[in-house]
Amino acid sequence: MKKSWRKTITAVCMGTMLFSGNVYGADSSQDLMAYTDNVLSDGSLIYYFEEVAVTLPADWQGKFEIVTTDNSAAFYHKASHEKWQEKYGEDGGKLFTLSCTINHDFSELPDFTYIGFSEDSVMNYFMIFPTDFQAYTEDEAVAAEFQQMNAEIDFVKQNAYMLSEGAPVGVPASGSSADIGAATTVPGIPGGNGSSDTSDFQESQAGYTGSWVQVRGEFELYLPSDWESVDLDEEDQANDIYFAAMSSDQNAILVAMSMNLTDGYTQEEIDAELAEGNYSSLFEVAQDAMAQQGYTVEKTETINDIPCAFFSNEDDYGIVFMDQSDSVMEVVYLTGGDVRNNDTVQAMLHSVRWAG
Repeated sequence: MKKSWRKTITAVCMGTMLFSGNVYGADSSQDLMAYTDNVLSDGSLIYYFEEVAVTLPADWQGKFEIVTTDNSAAFYHKASHEKWQEKYGEDGGKLFTLSCTINHDFSELPDFTYIGFSEDSVMNYFMIFPTDFQAYTEDEAVAAEFQQMNAEIDFVKQNAYMLSEGAPVGVPASGSSADIGAATTVPGIPGGNGSSDTSDFQESQAGYTGSWVQVRGEFELYLPSDWESVDLDEEDQANDIYFAAMSSDQNAILVAMSMNLTDGYTQEEIDAELAEGNYSSLFEVAQDAMAQQGYTVEKTETINDIPCAFFSNEDDYGIVFMDQSDSVMEVVYLTGGDVRNNDTVQAMLHSVRWAG
């Protein structure tokens, strides 16, 4: 059974091992594609990047996904993108790409829209549009949804703007947080930490009979009694995995791992990097690192006095938080089945508390 979940753990560990390089060693261009989102008063979806805003039609809600790199953010039709990857392992379903560069080579592209120039970063911003039909056509419903979204691309072209210049005439104001609930954010932007709900775990409300399990001597989790711990070998421990447990039906596994974000850095170097990246804490660094590795950071929530960020991708769902020394990033996640919508999984993650 160990072999079946090794691949998932390795993938997460490899991403985590890249965190310090991506965050501390990043050039300034990496911060340009951090974003936060909101809903405008007319229902349109707006994405605020560091220097530019992109507005999407209201009916795109839940139908797209964003993949960022150092200097670009690709917007995909979610269903087409997933089908192309599942069936052919190809990167299809792209609607457009927001990009920036210091030169003007983009002027040679066959289909692009220029947004503007930033004097701060000395970057030109533009959007690139595919010249071929990117829909997954083997599924009529998926292709039709892509076509409907693609037909609204002009709206996207007309409503992208440089933040330094302000919104074009006709773009409505942002709605309040009460209008949109907990907005999905990519932290790392001051004030962009998502929700700040607070919850305290009660064993009587867990929905299962369990016991407290101590992890790395730092924190505890309330796990179902029929879950069994998994033996870890030297390779697991070398990859900073400290604990793993499996459900009785072997359909889900919980993994706990950690990484010291300050290892090899002086306090002065850490403070300088935080200031340069506009981070107020290493907790924001941890969240941004998860986002850079392709995870969706869904919200932040204080659980038993521990600030936690919930993250997910197609297969995994979990939390990231800093240890009590505020130097070690702790990651607890589950994989297998529909873990995101599982009440027991939610209870386990919401049970995290400091040991002792």
